[in-house]
Amino acid sequence: MKTIAKKRYNTLISQDFISLKEGYYSVEVKRIRSLEQHRKFFALVKVYMEASGRFKTVEECLQVLKICLGYSHTVEYKGQKYIVPDSISFESMDQDKFNVFFDRAVELFAADLGVSKETFLNELE
Repeated sequence: MKTIAKKRYNTLISQDFISLKEGYYSVEVKRIRSLEQHRKFFALVKVYMEASGRFKTVEECLQVLKICLGYSHTVEYKGQKYIVPDSISFESMDQDKFNVFFDRAVELFAADLGVSKETFLNELE
């Protein structure tokens, strides 16, 4: 069973827990990502893409960003090495890791455009 629980004081609360029988359970706790921050991030990628004039699509811009920030790995195929961007999906990156990624992306975007982080972030308002 997968469920979403809310932390209240020192307790995790979920309606799904009510149906469980008495006993011990193995539970993986993972902080879920903010959908609002996710949307803001992609809006910022679009702003950067348009302001820089270097990319044809948001996806292309995102792939280059992930490589520039080190969110990638190398694979070898027929003697050639290729850089493959890592996933930033909700499943592969929790909120804490995404916060770091988001902040580093904003720093890179702002520096590349020659503006402060605050000025860049204000482009959405």
